[in-house]
Amino acid sequence: MKGNLEVNHVTKSDLKIALQNNTYWKGNSVIPFTKSKAFWLLDNERIEEHDLCSVMVHENDRLVAFVYLIADWITTPSGMKKIYWCRRWWVADDYKSSILSTFVMKEAVSATKQQILLKFLGKTVIEYFKNQPYVEFSHRTRYFIVSSLITSWVLRRFKFLKVIKPIIQAIDMLSGRLINYLNHKKIQKKVIPIQYEYLSTIDQTTWAFLQDKLKNDLIPKTKEYINWQLSSRQYTQTLVAHKFPHSCLIAGASTNMYIVNFNVVLSAKIIGFISVLIRTNEYQVKYFVAEEEYYDICVAALIQNFHKTKTNTIYTEDNKLGKFILKNYHHIYVDKRSLYALAHHEIDHDFSKEIIHDRDANYA
Repeated sequence: MKGNLEVNHVTKSDLKIALQNNTYWKGNSVIPFTKSKAFWLLDNERIEEHDLCSVMVHENDRLVAFVYLIADWITTPSGMKKIYWCRRWWVADDYKSSILSTFVMKEAVSATKQQILLKFLGKTVIEYFKNQPYVEFSHRTRYFIVSSLITSWVLRRFKFLKVIKPIIQAIDMLSGRLINYLNHKKIQKKVIPIQYEYLSTIDQTTWAFLQDKLKNDLIPKTKEYINWQLSSRQYTQTLVAHKFPHSCLIAGASTNMYIVNFNVVLSAKIIGFISVLIRTNEYQVKYFVAEEEYYDICVAALIQNFHKTKTNTIYTEDNKLGKFILKNYHHIYVDKRSLYALAHHEIDHDFSKEIIHDRDANYA
């Protein structure tokens, strides 16, 4: 490795000071996360002042390695247990052939006393973790369900088509309109009797609907926790993106990034709660909680709201929801990938029967 490397273990207390001093947000540079994401982290009462939020390595003020951690609780037979979700592991290109990448991860694991969980693995790190003391659990499928011919995808794969980009864009638009029209015909009778209650925060009535349905989650939920998790405070809207001088390692800045929460209401009764993150063209499901007898109506509600956002891709790791949409609704393409979570062997808990839902460790 090169010289002049500075390793910092950033706790919640340290992050407060960093925000006051503008430590990580100077100049035109790679930054760990936006200030809005940092302030949002500080709002989480489950993260204590001494809890580690990240390990950063700087070379002469340039960020060259980064591990992003979020302290949380999991439910165990002996009570609540503090753990850390590892949400990003990154090293600068010019250090990828060095030992810095493994060094910064080992620093994070050691500093958290091996209480590390990962919701899923990127393809580039699968081999590394095969040789580490982690146990796999919660095998599931990630679905990207695409409802139009996405121009950027086509041109990235078939570069020779750039000469007819306007034609590809026209096909993209027309295919999206056709799929939406066909799916609208499928949902129109289902959505006639329902109404939507859009929410900026979870109220007591919504929490009363959710509470019993979430009681077996790996991560315990409270009304306050969900309101933190779904807070729009964590996002920075960059309307003129090329004038925003930073590249963020944790997504939190975009020309189009916000959360929509709503209850599905039938005859003055809540039958479902849905929360989605809109991020550019992606419609990412964060919460999909439905009364079983009205499951198909709640999926129709999800689809109707999807159409209104003018996004083109539904993202979910909910096997039941993904399969239901593929079976009952039209789409252009689906990208499926098998995922699993990892827990360090030193965590004193049997994870063999645990299930990771969309809503668990979803800090996007």
